[in-house]
Amino acid sequence: FGHYLSFNYRNIGPSYHSLGNPYLQNDLAAWNLSDQFSLWKRHLFINFGLDRQRDNLRGTKAATTTTSGGWVTLALYPVSPAPTLTLALNYHHTGNGISEIDTTTSNGTTYYFDQRRDEYTGTLSASLVQNVHFLGRSHTISLNANRAQFLDGIENRPSGFANLNSNTTNLGSRWRTSLSNDLNVWGEYSYYTSEM
Repeated sequence: FGHYLSFNYRNIGPSYHSLGNPYLQNDLAAWNLSDQFSLWKRHLFINFGLDRQRDNLRGTKAATTTTSGGWVTLALYPVSPAPTLTLALNYHHTGNGISEIDTTTSNGTTYYFDQRRDEYTGTLSASLVQNVHFLGRSHTISLNANRAQFLDGIENRPSGFANLNSNTTNLGSRWRTSLSNDLNVWGEYSYYTSEM
């Protein structure tokens, strides 16, 4: 039916330690389901999916951290000379169900350990690419914009935690000049802005 379905599952026990990849996270069970298909005679490609992962497989920790979410990407390839447009949305939530702050008192001093997690993260990005020809060169002009957001769902969080918003924009141009049949010269220019 023109769909490319994919399902992946992995389960890494807490006792497993990789010698080849010491950074591999253990005590983890995760799955993801995705689909990709095209419309309008393969001018529009759509890719979307869902995923979920959790730790504490044996129930030996005080809480289980779970991350779940999804993504969708739209890529439009119209007939030339129209530009190529790509839109992508990604959203995830991470929580561990802990509602109280741990406190420990030692020698009259109270220490607070805030292990609560109720986090929402999302990114939205857009990309526009146009091929043009001028001044004897073939140029590829691209405009990229990205917005990322982090929200903390804990209302009475102590100072030092904050919601974050990030916006970035990039404008670039890449060109090629043919000096001969066997020699091409490439050039690139990029302008980048960012704000938090």
